[in-house]
Amino acid sequence: ARVDASLEKKRLRDAERQKTNELERALQLLERAQEQLAMKASQDALTGLANRHSLSAHMEERIQANRSFSIVYIDLNGFKKINDTYGHAIGDEALRTVARLCRTDGHAADLVARIGGEEFAVMVWADSPEQARSVAERLRKRIAEVTVPTGTDVPCRMTASFGVAVAQAVDHPSLESLLKRADRLLYEAKLAGRNRVMTDPPSPVHDLSAAAE
Repeated sequence: ARVDASLEKKRLRDAERQKTNELERALQLLERAQEQLAMKASQDALTGLANRHSLSAHMEERIQANRSFSIVYIDLNGFKKINDTYGHAIGDEALRTVARLCRTDGHAADLVARIGGEEFAVMVWADSPEQARSVAERLRKRIAEVTVPTGTDVPCRMTASFGVAVAQAVDHPSLESLLKRADRLLYEAKLAGRNRVMTDPPSPVHDLSAAAE
């Protein structure tokens, strides 16, 4: 009887241990699934960069923390022509290429995001227009120099226009005003001839309809 009771206790302990292990595995799977969902909610599927929502949240944190930074808006010039000429697969690879170029400028970049279509944004640790412009100019040159293979003798080349706005902590900027400023500077760069950088302080206001392409 004692042997039977001992075996029964052991069986119960083993069953309890197995259930505990199964529960722990289930919790681990749930945590991983939640992490993956959170990542998808904050990440651009094509490039693996942060998305617009994640960028806005990150910028708001910096503003609330009263820390200076700059936002660099990037728009690929004539991107529709790339898709029309080489196809959407090459267009997608061009976007991934730009994402890699922005990401590898890591010594200055705080966050890199794709904010829609052929538009990107880079948060940089720069509290003056000169510092931020240096980062943007470096990216502009790298994008203009890179080529994307097309499977033909003619590789895909591209250029980009840049708008750079500086968030000075002493000015207590709002997120909305900062984004609008960066967007206006980007369109001024396109109006001025594309493949160039426009920075704070803003240049005289133009008719922005001409830059809508």
